[in-house]
Amino acid sequence: MILVEPSKPENIGAVARLMKNFGFSKLYIVNPVPSVTAKEALIVARKGTELLTNAVTTTSFAEAIKGINTVIGTTARLATPKNIIRNYIILPELIQNYKLTELGAIGLVFGRESHGLYNEEIKQCDLLVTIPTYHEYPTLNLSHAVAIVLYSIYQKISQEESIKNNHTTLRQETLPLATADDKKAFFSYFDKLVDISGYREVKRNIIKQNFRNIVHRAQLRGRESSVLIGFFKWLIKRLEESE
Repeated sequence: MILVEPSKPENIGAVARLMKNFGFSKLYIVNPVPSVTAKEALIVARKGTELLTNAVTTTSFAEAIKGINTVIGTTARLATPKNIIRNYIILPELIQNYKLTELGAIGLVFGRESHGLYNEEIKQCDLLVTIPTYHEYPTLNLSHAVAIVLYSIYQKISQEESIKNNHTTLRQETLPLATADDKKAFFSYFDKLVDISGYREVKRNIIKQNFRNIVHRAQLRGRESSVLIGFFKWLIKRLEESE
């Protein structure tokens, strides 16, 4: 669980309590405005106070997500034709279409109470999820949003583990998902390919972001990333030789 610049100690305490309710144990907080162990936070946290005392505080979002294989951001502000960065899936779609136990270390990210996550933070997420709400008032309180997401994920993971335990003899081996380092290398080669392609410069960032959106939803496998990186390298070399 990653909270970005929370400003209300009661919300921090409520998140810790919810994490305890649903068996989540690692809390990272980026630039908390109040003290993580403020009196108001500890009172609300109840039996989740240990999560507050053991919480890791960081000064940057990049530091908080370091080593996480699948970063899932949350938002109430959705994509527009001019802002494709906020290209989202709804929470039920995440639960239905993704095997969460195969995603490796998952980081659930919740933004500021006032403004949510900034675009630069969303760019570093693998998936962006929103909770379907009534259109006249779509924004949820931070702790309420956390409760809905944690409950949904807890139920899905419990279901997946139950199925796995009851069908061990029928379990199929699948290729492991690409790690955070795999994806970083994969996108760096794609970005270089776009940059030397000769395509219009003003459109390159849009191409890169659309490609990331597609790849993140596709749940890229490690072996797939290696094969495609090999192709990107070959194509980059051919383009550079032709200049």
